[in-house]
Amino acid sequence: MSGMTAHSDEELARALVHDAHVILDSDAPGNLGREDELDHVKRGIRLADKLLAGTATDEERASVGDFVHPQVRSLYLSS
Repeated sequence: MSGMTAHSDEELARALVHDAHVILDSDAPGNLGREDELDHVKRGIRLADKLLAGTATDEERASVGDFVHPQVRSLYLSS
């Protein structure tokens, strides 16, 4: 994501967990449909685990900004 400042792995993981919470807390499926939303949540949590374990690649770190919902991105990843 261009213009995004560097964030710690913990900050990136926090954004991913919040993104998952928003999806799981919603009563109605969003644009993706519930199965796809759950797959999104699983991918996000796996990435958060890698970040916290210190095994995420630079490419994976850079992908967090594009992965999370825009509102989550503005809360956690704005400069």
